[in-house]
Order: sequence, then C-alpha cells, then structure tokens
Amino acid sequence: MKRIYVLDVSGLVNPPMDGESYTTPEIIEEISEELKKSVVKTRVKSGEVKVKKPKSRYLRIALREAKETGDLEVLSKADLSILALALELREIDKEIIVLTDDFALQNIFIKLGIDTKPIFGKKIEKVIMWKRICPICRTEYPADYPSDFCPECGIKLTRKAFLKMSVNELRGQSSI
Repeated sequence: MKRIYVLDVSGLVNPPMDGESYTTPEIIEEISEELKKSVVKTRVKSGEVKVKKPKSRYLRIALREAKETGDLEVLSKADLSILALALELREIDKEIIVLTDDFALQNIFIKLGIDTKPIFGKKIEKVIMWKRICPICRTEYPADYPSDFCPECGIKLTRKAFLKMSVNELRGQSSI
C-alpha cells in the first residue's frame, strides 16, 4: 500500500518521494515567494504533487473538529482545506501523513489519529484543548464563544489551554 501525503505549504517545498502527494488549491494560493511558486507549479505540472479540492462534507467535518479543540480561530481557509483533504483521503487509504509545521493543524490531526510530520519545526507532543478567558475578570468562555470581547468588562478575550493530553491518554479516553 502506497503512503499518501497531504502537504501544507512547508511540505510543498520538499515533498516526499515514497508515495502520492496531495495539496489543495488554497495552499497553492498561500505560497508567497515567486521562486517557491515556480517550483511548486513545476511539481504540480509533472504530477509529483496532485491538487485536489476537498468535498464540502469534509470541510464541515474539519470545521467541527477545529471548533472542538478550540483551534478554529487561528486557522486560515487554506488550513481548513488541508484538514478536510486529509479527512477525505483517509477514507480511501488509512496511511495518511500530513506534512505541516502548523501547531494548530498538528493538534487537530493528532486528536483525529492522523500522523503528522513537521518539515522545519517541531512536532507537538500533546493534544491541547482551548478555551477563551478574560485577562481582567478571569471569566472563562468556550473556544467558540461568538464575541472577541468579555461581556462582563469589555476586554478582549485570550486563548488559554485548559486540557493537555498525550496521544496515549487521548486514545484511552475516547474512541477516536
């Protein structure tokens, strides 16, 4: 069985050669430097990297999972597309590896049991669940609280980790 890689921007610069590599149109759009863009376009034209838009069903699942961990507010549209694509491809082939340096994406993928591999940065060790908190009155709100400001005192809310679990702890607690 071939490995399937889902590539974030960092993975596109140096994609693996031992499997099939996929990315999304939104990730291609996120590349800023012309030289990198040129290299990626060459890899796409040669078939080394396939560009696939995830189905809307998987985008909805990606949004739900990002909300659940509290990472939604820090993810871009491109990040959500990579999350959705990995979810979609996992149904076809269980051996998915996502190449990303993005900690929020790694957090969600680890929670979902999808392997990640950083290119330049570190791999996170624990899944983090986030909440929002007022730095003044210390009132706590769920991560998906609809306002950026505390209704009690009007101060901008900040993110705070409220639960950190290793992969083993996570697997023991849920059926993911």
